[in-house]
Amino acid sequence: MDAEAANHALWLVCDCRHRGDFRVFETRFPGRCVRVRVEAALETRRRRGFVYVEGVDDNDSECGLDDPDGGFDFIIQNDGEEKPETLFKDLFNALR
Repeated sequence: MDAEAANHALWLVCDCRHRGDFRVFETRFPGRCVRVRVEAALETRRRRGFVYVEGVDDNDSECGLDDPDGGFDFIIQNDGEEKPETLFKDLFNALR
């Protein structure tokens, strides 16, 4: 992974599930990681078809990063119908 990382200006790792996932990347690439959370209100998620399942949705793999050590650098609210370019505009500008 380290040799390949040098060949790219940006890597996007989506769907980290555990605090240890952040630690792996932040240890291997110190100062080069940006934590981004994309979230939607529960009402929005339900409108999109989400149904809470006890024993699944309260599992650490689903909610363990709701409040990670170190927080997030960007939180993107995805409650509307905005295009990805609009949702991620501030993030993209910061990464340039």
